[in-house]
Amino acid sequence: MIAAPGGFDQAAKEALNRLGVQWEPASAEKAYQAGRTQIPVRVVVRVKGPFHRQIAYGKHYLSIERYSS
Repeated sequence: MIAAPGGFDQAAKEALNRLGVQWEPASAEKAYQAGRTQIPVRVVVRVKGPFHRQIAYGKHYLSIERYSS
């Protein structure tokens, strides 16, 4: 696992920030942050606009959802 605070999740989100990609947490992560008890198993973010790269490290990968506004 990546030796960074937050592990792969945080490193992938930081990569999106550095690439200048507009993103937000997916619905499962938003629900967890709002107090739901189910913990999201994989990293999923919602991306606005074109983004065709894959961010991965070993067997961990970032899943992308698309949104338009």
